[in-house]
Amino acid sequence: IGGFNKEAGKVLLLDTARFKYPPHWVDTKLLYQSICTVDSDSGGQRGYILLTRKASLLHRRQLQPK
Repeated sequence: IGGFNKEAGKVLLLDTARFKYPPHWVDTKLLYQSICTVDSDSGGQRGYILLTRKASLLHRRQLQPK
């Protein structure tokens, strides 16, 4: 996530392969729904990783669909 627009309820998604996948503004509800799905290749639930400055505070969180 490269940016957040609170008023519009959108986040700016960036990809490391920016030549293939340009930046997109995405509705936060759609983003949340997309990370609550199951990966068809691995069978694992998607989620997100929270990175902090202290290595001891690295968390991986899995979300439950509403």
